Amino acid sequence: MKKVNILLGILYTNTLLLVIIFIAFISTLISTLISKIEPVATNNNGLSDSWLPIIFFGVWFFSYILFSIINIVSLFIDYKNNNIKLLFKKMKRIKLGLIPFWIINFICYLPISIFLIVVGHGFGFIIVPIFIFASYTILCLTSMFSVVYFKSLHKNGIITFKQGIIHSLLQFIFVIDIIDTIYIIRKWGKQDV
Repeated sequence: MKKVNILLGILYTNTLLLVIIFIAFISTLISTLISKIEPVATNNNGLSDSWLPIIFFGVWFFSYILFSIINIVSLFIDYKNNNIKLLFKKMKRIKLGLIPFWIINFICYLPISIFLIVVGHGFGFIIVPIFIFASYTILCLTSMFSVVYFKSLHKNGIITFKQGIIHSLLQFIFVIDIIDTIYIIRKWGKQDV
């Protein structure tokens, strides 16, 4: 469970960066409306301060990839050991634990995306698909927790192959995945699987 908690922490660190970028975006938008944009300040090394978010993102991205791989390997080890209870706990923790993450991301990404598409002079059509791709990549990773759990349920004869496929597909659709997860938790959360 510790690995899942670390992965949640890494994803919420991304959300913190996104909120900082969102606040900077809003303040830049307001300052642009009030006066001209000042040139980017440089420090004594001549390195632009705008590199800091890129460096932070690089460290975050490396950590995210590392702990994603560690968690996926752990999931398959739990599946091989037929540890349904632990798979259930991990699925529940990651899917429900990220509800605030998705809400915050949606609140931040939507205005930025609309602004970039409307006034970005083509730039928005490059950045917005990157936002969507990044969000979907995170959804796919978190859905792996559910898919492995469904596979384990099928392996133990608790659900049919068709039920496993339907629930697995629902896990890859935004918002529907949370509704399906809540359904699964209510249906199999109380029984001793």
